[in-house]
Amino acid sequence: MTFHQLLYTLELGKGTAWVRLITFSIIFLGLAAWYDVGLNPGNGNFHSFGETQAMDNAQIARQLARGEGYSTKVLTPFRLSQDRNRAFLATGGLSSELGSAVPTALPKLSLPETLTPPLYPAALAVLYKITGVSFEAPISGNPFANRAELIALLFNQACLVATAFTGFFLALALFDLRVAQLSGILLLFSPILWRFSVTGLATSFTLLLLTLSALFLHRAFLANEKEERGASASVLLNFTGSSLFLALAALSDYSALWLIPALFLAALFLRSRGLPIVILLVACGLVDLPWLFRNYSLTGDLFGGAVLLLAAGGEGYPGTLLQRSYHPIVDTLSPWGASFHNLIHGLRWSIENGFSNLGASFIVFFFFAGLLHFFKRTHAQKLRYVTLVALLLLVVGPAIAASEPKLLSSQNRLVLLLAVITVFGASFFHILLDRLELGLGLLRKVVLWLFVGLNCFPFFLALLKPEGSAFHYPPYHPPMITLASRWYMEDEIIATDIPYATAWYGDRTSLWLPATTKDFIEINDYVHPLSGILLTPLSMNSQALNEIYKGEWKGWALLVLGLQRPAEIPLTALIRLPPNENEYLLLTDRPRWPQK
Repeated sequence: MTFHQLLYTLELGKGTAWVRLITFSIIFLGLAAWYDVGLNPGNGNFHSFGETQAMDNAQIARQLARGEGYSTKVLTPFRLSQDRNRAFLATGGLSSELGSAVPTALPKLSLPETLTPPLYPAALAVLYKITGVSFEAPISGNPFANRAELIALLFNQACLVATAFTGFFLALALFDLRVAQLSGILLLFSPILWRFSVTGLATSFTLLLLTLSALFLHRAFLANEKEERGASASVLLNFTGSSLFLALAALSDYSALWLIPALFLAALFLRSRGLPIVILLVACGLVDLPWLFRNYSLTGDLFGGAVLLLAAGGEGYPGTLLQRSYHPIVDTLSPWGASFHNLIHGLRWSIENGFSNLGASFIVFFFFAGLLHFFKRTHAQKLRYVTLVALLLLVVGPAIAASEPKLLSSQNRLVLLLAVITVFGASFFHILLDRLELGLGLLRKVVLWLFVGLNCFPFFLALLKPEGSAFHYPPYHPPMITLASRWYMEDEIIATDIPYATAWYGDRTSLWLPATTKDFIEINDYVHPLSGILLTPLSMNSQALNEIYKGEWKGWALLVLGLQRPAEIPLTALIRLPPNENEYLLLTDRPRWPQK
């Protein structure tokens, strides 16, 4: 090929598409780096981990990568009480005598993890193993110095890009290239998805799995409408793929189990209804049940003790007090009563804030407005019915456990359907655009790009945000957490109000600060010696005096207020640490820090 032929191919021939793709990829990667890093490292939108679940996922993945099994360095008094009671019952004790159960010594400094679904930590562990990343947390003001967190960040953003491509192909199969292009761009620059991608949560990964499930389900609907030979086999094959991806999503986020009825409804839309239902049940059973039975064998609860924790935050156990209780009054716990209260409160909250939890973008509005339009394509209409049922299930189901989920938290499950919602919203936008009869000229393109700009504007605005903190402080300051943790040996346990942070950044076994000094002493004497207490702004400066004395930290009120060290605690050395001397307090058995 001559130079002139090559030039023609790139400018007018088949190479034009490649030139555009490469150019777009370079621009996109540049914007992604700008979003994460900012104009200077630490000034971007990635501020290290700020969610406890993200830190928990990472430290579990580290345990897996080290070959220590699916275990955790985060201990809770509630979990220790469960193990104590199970050991007591196993020796022939009566349930009515649990109050007299003798505490059991901790056999290892890590316990099998039961509350966190395994798939996302396992995926991170594979990446950690392949890259050989060091888990030595640096004492640095640059959040990108922690290579393990950087790997999680890149993985989540790769999931975001894969979701955008999956949404593109779903829209292309459902509608046409115009809708596919709009859907892909809106997903690729979705502000809410980018915000989730920097949290370290499993949301981006779970969203990809559920979008793949929707893609295979649509292929099953398409094959179901065909009469030619082999169509039935294609229906079953694609429905199997959809069921498997849903089952995998449930191993990334247990709330995906709420979507099984939605896929059951989808099976009823198929000609051979019985076999798809069997496939759905078998797929979920083979993938999910072994893990749930493993949890049951360890805790007596399919979800690892999560059922009793439904009562957390209710009457008698405000905030995290239940998780921190070594002697919870189990007979007074009413998880189902608390669930009903959460459900009523959560439904009201979801109605008021559901639009915000989906990102509050215009495309979401077009999805709901588009419900007034009936699609002539039956496969599209069927998938929208399934999406609506799934949306309702993700409003009702998770509301049982969390009445007011935060926007950027693992409790925001509505965002898991955002890709499919975007596809249907984009289709309705094009339907309205066609009815305006703007033709194919400049005016139509202006309206189209104006719509794209309105939806993606928060993403580009985030690129220009003013300089902020490199960390989620208060309460998390990774360099100080790492420094304080290094004053302890690996076989020691530290009690703290931020156990997930000290377990991840400090790589030390961490006990969630027990509810009372009595619980602390009992665990110290009979379970394992506790070598220190670390208090942070989470408990020390975020509450009014009456909240401290009456709330979840009332057992440590005098220490939290800095007024008095509990005399009964065998920890005598005290130091106040930066960044602000009054906000990090470390109480130890002896001075462990360098002396002046």
